[in-house]
Amino acid sequence: MSIISEIAQGLSSLLRKNQKPIMQYAENIALVAEVSFDKTKVNQCQGFTYNPQTQKFIVACINADSSTQILYELNKDFSIARSTENTGADKLGHCNTLFYDGKLRATNGAANSTRIYTVGDDLTPGEYKDYTDNFYNVAYNPVTGQYASVLPGADNSTRKIRIYADSNLTDGKEYTIVVNEKNNDSNGALFIDNKIIFSLMKRIVEVEISDNTATIVRELEFEPKAEIEDFAFANGAIYMAANSHDYIRIYKYDFARSYFNNINNDFLNNGIVVGNQVGYHCQSKDGTINYVGLKVNDKNTTEVGDKRNDTIVIGKTLKHWPGGNASYTVLTTEHYDKAIYNKSRTDELFIKKSDIVATDTSKAPSFAGQIAIVDNALYIAESTDSTNSWRKVMLEPVSYTHLTLPTSDLV
Repeated sequence: MSIISEIAQGLSSLLRKNQKPIMQYAENIALVAEVSFDKTKVNQCQGFTYNPQTQKFIVACINADSSTQILYELNKDFSIARSTENTGADKLGHCNTLFYDGKLRATNGAANSTRIYTVGDDLTPGEYKDYTDNFYNVAYNPVTGQYASVLPGADNSTRKIRIYADSNLTDGKEYTIVVNEKNNDSNGALFIDNKIIFSLMKRIVEVEISDNTATIVRELEFEPKAEIEDFAFANGAIYMAANSHDYIRIYKYDFARSYFNNINNDFLNNGIVVGNQVGYHCQSKDGTINYVGLKVNDKNTTEVGDKRNDTIVIGKTLKHWPGGNASYTVLTTEHYDKAIYNKSRTDELFIKKSDIVATDTSKAPSFAGQIAIVDNALYIAESTDSTNSWRKVMLEPVSYTHLTLPTSDLV
């Protein structure tokens, strides 16, 4: 049995087990790997597929002007097995999609939008063929032997899908779907049964093809700042490669598993967004109570914790930041005897307010500079040696009779 036949058999088995649409819920999609690439040469990923012959994934990364491409071969755990650097915008170019139809193929999508390359075992471009139609996002169906192509529509609100009967890629049957987007970008393609799956900026679209109509049967919206670029089917699951900052993110759609850390709970980038007065909840150990961990109330004040249980904030130092360049340490029990003192310790370390001004000079001063008021007379302590350390301050009214007014010869 050939590799393609094995894939077809696996897909047929999958379709018998699953209801339609194929991709049911966003909760089945989770981040499974982050792959680094050479940021000195390329800055984004594009095409992505699985090679059943080598049992390895292939992802293409390019630079800003599509003149440099690095193809990475990934093991099953998404560690890098090897890589090959290629150059030429007129060759692999933008590498919009990679797909496998018995051979590894790549669409140029940049300088030559009608050109599809065969990629050799050494991950370098081999022979190519120029077609009449444009090809950006292409997928192969190993069960039917058909090809699907996703193209921009007449405007941003539509997309065209062409279905080709065979590898000649001629006389494709064209369908138009309404997607209501703000741009004409579409990324990747996967062709399973009569379903075409591709990505828009913030959602995955699944289209069902019949003889004369194309109908969107599922749209999975997602929040993270990760742009899904292409799809691959391997080992009974759908995988997706996405751009995210300085690395490639690999997502997995598992038909048999719903993830708590799914694509919409992707805290690494965009965070979890909930509505006002909607708390982020945490379960008790026995699972019977949902405590509110964090929420923003109707006065736009952030509340941490739940009054039904204790709240512990963990960190090296707890600080308050009111904005700007200032930050302030919040005093805790760690600051006992450093910045927080009990009464007896305060009495030991600090002068009592009542001791600042004495009312009795028959006792030695408590500290040098202490003042005393006795019988309307003011005293100041020179030292703490004895009662003789008190010095009486003589206060006399100021006389202005000695002041001389300015004179002038002209007066």
